Amino acid sequence: MKYEFSDLKGIIFGINTPEEDKLAIIRVIQTKCAKENRSEFEFFQAYYAKRTGKIDAAQLSLIRF
Repeated sequence: MKYEFSDLKGIIFGINTPEEDKLAIIRVIQTKCAKENRSEFEFFQAYYAKRTGKIDAAQLSLIRF
């Protein structure tokens, strides 16, 4: 699928995404944001919510550039 980076607000990492893959993706996004002079981009982590029995996502608010 093709898209414009400027249309992308954030990324949700899957439950089983390895940490090294997350770091590589974050670095790519950081580079793209710098090139496009963007200061905001959101990262989320998917997780299994036992209470609801569904997959949910929590924002990774400590990641900033």
